[in-house]
Amino acid sequence: MTPHKLMELLPELAVLVAVVEEGSFTNAGKKLGLPPSSISRTISKLEAGLSTKLLERTTRRVALNAIGREVFEAAKNMLNAAKSAVEITQSQQTLLNGELRICAPKAFTKLILSPIVFEFMQEHPELTIKLTASDHIIDPSSGEVDLLYRLTNHPIEGLVARKIASVKQIVCASPTYLERESTPHKPSDLSKHNCISLGEFEGDHIWHFDQLGSLEKVKTQGNFSSNHSEIRKEAVLRDLGISAFPEFTIRDEIHSEKLIPLLADWHFNGTYHGTVFAQHTQSRYVPIQIRQFIEFSAPRISERLNASLLLEEQASKPI
Repeated sequence: MTPHKLMELLPELAVLVAVVEEGSFTNAGKKLGLPPSSISRTISKLEAGLSTKLLERTTRRVALNAIGREVFEAAKNMLNAAKSAVEITQSQQTLLNGELRICAPKAFTKLILSPIVFEFMQEHPELTIKLTASDHIIDPSSGEVDLLYRLTNHPIEGLVARKIASVKQIVCASPTYLERESTPHKPSDLSKHNCISLGEFEGDHIWHFDQLGSLEKVKTQGNFSSNHSEIRKEAVLRDLGISAFPEFTIRDEIHSEKLIPLLADWHFNGTYHGTVFAQHTQSRYVPIQIRQFIEFSAPRISERLNASLLLEEQASKPI
């Protein structure tokens, strides 16, 4: 095969990788911004150029045949090499430009991360940032984002995980609700209350607590759930029940005593609790945009999360 002919096949090999990784022409088209018919024609052109069939097609899925598996691995290695070439140049840049795609949980993005992003952009006006606020994990390995911030004790395996800061959850209720329904003094008391859970998955109404190694599990019940912290907070402020929040989302309400922290001697172990991790794919050459934003954001995230010691002081007061 001539070098010219080989060059023509490179984009088609990249499309093959997308089809295999995404599992269908439709999903590959969504990832690449192309209609499924265009993906199908590209694969047919690749098979004609290589004079061999690579995929077995059915109405429900596509699968590689034996030769296709070898071609796919070679094509994937080719794309990884191209990605490394780009990362080498990006890691040596002194001027930040291009695009940086960041993903983080919604409340964390709004209250903590977005002001830091704006400050960073003011210092680097040539850089384009795409900030996605999502409570669903978008793995940087998928190629859809460059940098992921997570609040968890279990970072994604296989990715670089930089510890940034710690976040804890506060269980709280409004003064009016507590006057009406009584104040819980131990986790098991919550089973008698209207508890507002996230409702993200089956079983997240089971709340887990620990105290100096002593674990307690409580099956809560309630007539409302929401995975949006602002909506759950509004429900609690309207005296509808008890819920748990990352402390940075309710700082003002605790200070103004619109919300009362509960069970201060116990640690609530739930979603969006633990360590803030910045995660990105493994590489010898980490793009400078990623490196510099992590270095820029880390102390500022810590500062914003620990902006007030009053919250912890109030949370430790007996009710």
